[in-house]
Amino acid sequence: MAHEAARAGSRSDAVARSQDAACLAACSILNTDHEADQDALAWSRSHWQLGTRGPSELELKLFECSPGDPVMFLPGNRFEFARDARDPSEAVAAIVLAAPDELGQLTDLAAWEPETGRMALLLGRVSMLGQDNLYGWRLCEPLLMHDTPLEWLMAGREGVFVIDPERASPLLRAVEPLGVQSPEFGRQIQAALTIRAPRILVATRRRAP
Repeated sequence: MAHEAARAGSRSDAVARSQDAACLAACSILNTDHEADQDALAWSRSHWQLGTRGPSELELKLFECSPGDPVMFLPGNRFEFARDARDPSEAVAAIVLAAPDELGQLTDLAAWEPETGRMALLLGRVSMLGQDNLYGWRLCEPLLMHDTPLEWLMAGREGVFVIDPERASPLLRAVEPLGVQSPEFGRQIQAALTIRAPRILVATRRRAP
């Protein structure tokens, strides 16, 4: 049991380091100040202690990523790595982030292009960054909603950034109230999370020939 806990802790630490590095990279691209110490974020294979089972395919992909990795943005808010694409001619530089599910398991990766704000998922298995924060202990405080991935990173990965509003809406409804830092963003996210009713057709009897 202790071994499993230690392994989980090392996985979480490795993911956190990769996301801190992503925050620094994004701040550099956008010329935004950040207080993180770059020396404290250096890491190598010797830090990737994942236990005897070894890293999963997603963990390996995350480890291989570097700030500004070329990716291909696809329809449906999805992406693939340029190195896996048949035609990488339209690849763009992006920052790849770990995207755990609500249980804290690394089930997806997100690619973010800081200059345009475009974001997409590799597998489409989660609906927001910080989904593992949904059921955290908050002492009746609202779950903080972030306007941008950089804002989420600079907040120490607290709260969530919504990627797919339609899929995120029922999850967020289960953990309300939600907190925002401006009325304008509050109105925007409320509109995005409001799921429209499905179309309903009324049956009519066909006339006999």
